[in-house]
Amino acid sequence: MGNHFFPNSWGFSHWQALSSYYIGLWMVTTFLIIWLYWRFGFHIDHLFSKTRNAIIGGIILFLFLMLFQFDSFLSAGGNDRIAQIGQVDVVILSLHEYGTLLLVSSLNHLFGLFSLSQTQATVYAWKAFAFICTALSMVGAYRLAGQLSGQLAGRCTLFTVIFFGPQIIVMLGFVGIEPYYVMSIIWFASLSVDFAEKHHLKTLLLLWLLVAVSITMQLHLLILLPPLVYNTLMVTAQKKKSTQTVASIISLLLLAIMIIALYLKAEDNFYLQRFILLLSGKNPHADYGLFSSRHLTDLVQLLLLSFPMVFAMKYFGLSSLKTIFRQQHLFTLYLLWAGGVILCFILDPNNSMLLDLPRFAAYLTPGAILLASLLVHHSANKPPLQQNRLALGRAGYLAAAMSLTLPFAYLPTYLHLDRAEQYATHYLDQHDAYYLSATISFRDAYFYQRNFEKANWWDQNYIIKSPDYLDLLGTEQVAQGQGEYESIRTLSKLIARNPYWTVPRSFYASLQMKQGQYKLAKPQIDTALMLAPYAKKNLTNAYAYYRDTQDWPKAIAFIEKAHTYYPSDYEIIVDQMIAHYRSGNGKVADSLANVLMKEKPALPYPYLIKGFLLERIGQIDRALELYDKFVELGKDEADRPAIEERIKRLRGDTSDGS
Repeated sequence: MGNHFFPNSWGFSHWQALSSYYIGLWMVTTFLIIWLYWRFGFHIDHLFSKTRNAIIGGIILFLFLMLFQFDSFLSAGGNDRIAQIGQVDVVILSLHEYGTLLLVSSLNHLFGLFSLSQTQATVYAWKAFAFICTALSMVGAYRLAGQLSGQLAGRCTLFTVIFFGPQIIVMLGFVGIEPYYVMSIIWFASLSVDFAEKHHLKTLLLLWLLVAVSITMQLHLLILLPPLVYNTLMVTAQKKKSTQTVASIISLLLLAIMIIALYLKAEDNFYLQRFILLLSGKNPHADYGLFSSRHLTDLVQLLLLSFPMVFAMKYFGLSSLKTIFRQQHLFTLYLLWAGGVILCFILDPNNSMLLDLPRFAAYLTPGAILLASLLVHHSANKPPLQQNRLALGRAGYLAAAMSLTLPFAYLPTYLHLDRAEQYATHYLDQHDAYYLSATISFRDAYFYQRNFEKANWWDQNYIIKSPDYLDLLGTEQVAQGQGEYESIRTLSKLIARNPYWTVPRSFYASLQMKQGQYKLAKPQIDTALMLAPYAKKNLTNAYAYYRDTQDWPKAIAFIEKAHTYYPSDYEIIVDQMIAHYRSGNGKVADSLANVLMKEKPALPYPYLIKGFLLERIGQIDRALELYDKFVELGKDEADRPAIEERIKRLRGDTSDGS
C-alpha cells in the first residue's frame, strides 16, 4: 500500500528503499524463526540457561550489533551531536544532559590521542558511548529476564522480547543520548522487580541513586520519578494492604502534575516551547499540534514501524487488568510505559518523525519490558511443558520470534545512508520546511563518508528546496545593496514563519542597530540568546548593542562570555580589546593588543589601540608608527579615513613644534 495508507504516510514506504531480494529474504527468515521458536522454543531456553552459553551468545550478539551498526550520524540530528562536542573550542555542558556530554567529551579526548581527525574522534566517542550503554542494557535485560521467569526455562525467550523491542534501533551505535535512556529504563525495571519481591532498603536506595544519576545524564528521565515514588511508598505494603492503592493514586497524580507543570512553565518560556508540542501547533508547522492529524498519524506509524508488538502487549494487558494494582512490579512497568508514551506524545520531532524515529522509538522501551512481564503473568496458570520448568507457552515463543524478526523489516533503511536517502527524499519533498535541518544532516553525513559529490548535491538542495533559506540569502544580498528596509520587511516574515530559527533574528537585530533602531533590535537579541545562548553571533550582537548604548559593564560581560566559549576566535579578542580600551581598562587592552600583534600581526586594530594608548602617555612617534601600520593593514576599515586625518594632524603638530 506504500504511501497511500495515510495522507501523511512515510512509515510504510521503507519497503521502496529496500532491494527486492531483501524483502524475500526477510519473509523467509521470519517464517523460519517463527517455526524454530514454535517447535524448539523450550530447547532454546534450556540451551541458554547455562551461564557459559549465555555469555558466548551475548558476545556473538554484541559483535553482530557492532557489525551492522549505523554507517552515518544522519538520524535525529546526529550531526549536531558531533558539532557540539568535536567542532567547538569549548564543550558546553548543558544542564539537561550534563552527564552524557561530560562522558562523551571525555571519550572524545581519549580518541583524540590516536591521530584521528576531530570529527572522527567525536563520532567514535558517541558510538563508544552507545555501545557501552548497549552492553549494559544487554546485561540488564538478561538479568531482568531471569527475574521475571523465576526459573531459567523462559529466560532466553523473555530476553529476546525485552532486548529486541522498539529500542533495538539505538543499540547499533546510534549517535545521541538515547542509548543511556534505554539502559537506565532496563535497570530501573530490574531493580523494581527485585524490590517488589523483597522490599529491601538497599534496593530502594539503589533505585534512588540510579534515578539521581539518570536525571543528571538526561533530563527526560524525570519520568522515572512517579514509579520511584510509587516504589518508595510501597515499603509498608506488606503490613498495610491499603498502601498499594494510595501509592498508585499518588504516583499517577505526580505524573499528571509533572505534565501540567511543564505546560504551565512553557506558557512564558519560549526556549521550552521549542522542544514540546502545543495544542495549536507552531510555525513553520502550524498544523502540527498535539492532537493534529499529522501528529497522530506520525505516532501510529512510529508504533507500527518500531513496535508492532504493541498489539500483543495490548492483548495480554487486557487479560490482566484486574490484577494490575495487585502486583507491584507490574504497576511499576505500566507507569514506565505511560511515561515513555507521554514523551513520544508531547515532544516535538524537530527533524520530522521520519528522521527522529530512533529517538522516539527509544522512549517506547518500557513496552518491551511490559510485554515480557505480561507473558509471564499470562502463562502463570498454564501447565508447564516439563516438570519444574516455567513454560511461557506457544504465545511466548511466538512473541519472541516476532520481536526478533519484525525490527529487521525497517532497520536497513536507517542503518545505511543511501537507503535512508531514498526513504526520506519523498517525504522531504512533501514537507519542505524540514529541509532546513534534513539537508544539512545529509550533507554532513555524506561529507564524513568523503562522498563529496553527494555532499555538494545536498548542500545545493538546502539552497534550492528551502524557500526560507532562499529568502534569507536574498535579504543578505539586498542589505549589501543598501536595501536594509526591504531586508527588514522580509526578515520579519521569516521570523514569524520560523520563530525558533535564530539566524534571521540575529540578522534583523544587526540591521536595526546599523540604522540606530536599538529599541527594535533588543527584543530580537534577547530572544535569540534565549533560544541559542552559546551561539557566537548572538553573543556578539548583545555585545554590540551594549557597546553602542555605552553600557560598558554589560558589553564586557558579553564579550568575555563569548571569549570563554570561543577562546581561539581572534575577532572576539579584538572586540574584547576594544571594549576594555573604551571602558577605561587600558592595561587589559594593552595586554590583549600585545598578544594579538604577536599571534596575528595582520590584524589592523591591535596597532590602532596600542597607538591610542601610546599617544595617551605622550609617545607620539611610536604611536604614529602604529597608526601607519593600521592604515597599511586596514585598507577597508571604516576608521581608516579618521586615522589618516589624525596622522596628518599629529605630524603637523610635530613639525610646527620642531
